[in-house]
Amino acid sequence: MKIRNKLVDVLIIISLLGLFVIIFFIPISFPMQICGDGSIARWGDRIEFLIYSMFPIVFGIITKVSIAYKRKKLNLKKSEHFRNEKPLLTSAIIFMVLFDLILCYIIARGYMLISTGSTPLLHFMNVPFGILGIVIMLVGNYMPTIEYNSMIGFKNTWSIANENSWELTHRFLGKLYTSFGFALIFFSFLTKNESFSGPLFILIVLIIVVISYALSYIAYKRTK
Repeated sequence: MKIRNKLVDVLIIISLLGLFVIIFFIPISFPMQICGDGSIARWGDRIEFLIYSMFPIVFGIITKVSIAYKRKKLNLKKSEHFRNEKPLLTSAIIFMVLFDLILCYIIARGYMLISTGSTPLLHFMNVPFGILGIVIMLVGNYMPTIEYNSMIGFKNTWSIANENSWELTHRFLGKLYTSFGFALIFFSFLTKNESFSGPLFILIVLIIVVISYALSYIAYKRTK
């Protein structure tokens, strides 16, 4: 647990250093979307990078504050841990790494295009969606281990109805997310059209949410 706590701290520091790099080294205009032929489809600005880079910092701080509040509320000693503290820290680490990797890739790709006029072997769609697939698979692996609680997990009226419904819901979601993550990794290497990246990402999230709700309802009915 100490290693996970320190890792969250390290990721927050790395993200803060990223803010410094963005403020002093990123040009005012920077390529954000690149077409399949290598031409620039959209230019972003420094503010856009700053907003994006704040996400892992805010996420890490919220996680640390939430854990500290929970530990204080339960009056735990340093050697004691509450239920799901480990999955909570692990989830924070996964999502912080996801944001940092995508941001680093966008910056590296932009500088490569500006300096050499060529784009990397992998297109924008490949890397973020491949990383997202890996993250979804990792989340799916952790889903069945999340115990009944009020802090993390997939929570709605059906999943929190009772512990049996909670456990069955998260077993279902574990299989769903693992399968979906694998499919997303495979799909990420088949597409090179960045113009569909935003709508496609929203569609993927909506599909996962809808299926998750449906599975939680099925789990509730089976355990009612």
